[in-house]
Amino acid sequence: MQTTQFNKKNRRGEKTAGSHTDKSKKKFIFETSSLKRWHIIVSLFILVIIFTLFSAFVSGLSLHFNPVLPTWGTEEKNEFSTIYPSDNDSGQLSSFSEDESHKKFLENRIVNKDDFYAFYVNWDKNSERSLKNNIDQIDVLVPQWFSLNSNLELKSSVQKDIEDFAKKHHTKVLPLLTNESNGKWDEQTVHRLLQSPQEQSKLIHNLHHQIKENGYDGVNIDFENIKSSDRELLTDFMKKLYTAFHEDGLMVTMDVPPANKAFDYSGLEQYNDRMILMMYDEHFQSPGPIASFSWYQNNLSKSLKDKMIVSLGNYGYDWNEKSKQGGEVVSFEDVMRMAQKAHLNVEWDDESKTPYVNYKDGTGRMSYGFWTA
Repeated sequence: MQTTQFNKKNRRGEKTAGSHTDKSKKKFIFETSSLKRWHIIVSLFILVIIFTLFSAFVSGLSLHFNPVLPTWGTEEKNEFSTIYPSDNDSGQLSSFSEDESHKKFLENRIVNKDDFYAFYVNWDKNSERSLKNNIDQIDVLVPQWFSLNSNLELKSSVQKDIEDFAKKHHTKVLPLLTNESNGKWDEQTVHRLLQSPQEQSKLIHNLHHQIKENGYDGVNIDFENIKSSDRELLTDFMKKLYTAFHEDGLMVTMDVPPANKAFDYSGLEQYNDRMILMMYDEHFQSPGPIASFSWYQNNLSKSLKDKMIVSLGNYGYDWNEKSKQGGEVVSFEDVMRMAQKAHLNVEWDDESKTPYVNYKDGTGRMSYGFWTA
């Protein structure tokens, strides 16, 4: 008697012969119980890996012993292509007469101290690179981190990474307070500050708080373009600042230009631990050396020596002879890069003992570039 089974999972009720299921199972076309095919695949894969590693090794050796690289079909863009040497020579520049000041300079006995001060600015990557390359030579870092705005408020632009870097190398930090605004020295802001004892007290309090809170060693004051009528008021302000800071053992330093009637050097020396003499910017409105040798000696021989730190500028100016505007500040690296790219000769002015370059651009404009040596 024949029996028929129905699969309960088959919704259509189609019958399936349960007794014949195993016998009717089919094998795939390429199915085999042998491992020969698998061994071939593995062997091929290993050969590919060996070949790849060998090729990389040979390529590395060829680059090391004979580094021939492919030549790309591109041209370097030269932004100085419109600049070319000028026909002018140093004889057409203004002359710089020497006096007998070098004799006084040599006669003065100047005590040489080992403290090395370095200025730092946030906006110039060259400044950061120079700082990191020379940190072991720097005793005191003066970063331009504070400014006085037109509302007589203290603005801060502290760089925490630079602060930590200096402290890690046991370098003293004296943040600089400036009256510079939008690239210009704001003499009116300082004038208003010096006219208001209340605003002075507020500024000194806020500045003192910032210095203490951040663990700095003191402060550097850089007020420039001061009115000569504010001479005594400036000294009085420094006295207040000096008193407040010295109560907590904090240093007070000040940047001063040479031979400037707005600065009472003898009075200011009493209220500063160091006076940083800015020995640069002999010329900036018209072409000329940043600090000629005779100018340098003359001003240094007349300056106070006890608390003096001599500050040198490593930069220059680019002047347009047809413009009434002052020169544009350029870094030493930028000058040398332009000279190389435009094939300009770096000349030496023996009168001032400083280097310079003369050139013309595509519009026929004559420019001079002097910088400190």
